[in-house]
Amino acid sequence: MECDLGLLASGASATVMVVLRPQGTGTITSRAQVTGSEYDTDPTDNLAAETTTVK
Repeated sequence: MECDLGLLASGASATVMVVLRPQGTGTITSRAQVTGSEYDTDPTDNLAAETTTVK
């Protein structure tokens, strides 16, 4: 999935809600990553992951 948030000012934030419906049980890892055309002084904070156990 790709979501274009347009232009954001320095220090601004945006929220994107994604609803997932798992098809079975087990462990699911969801990942999100942001990119931009500007120089990023800290690219280590551009990726997040969340692991969930579905019972």
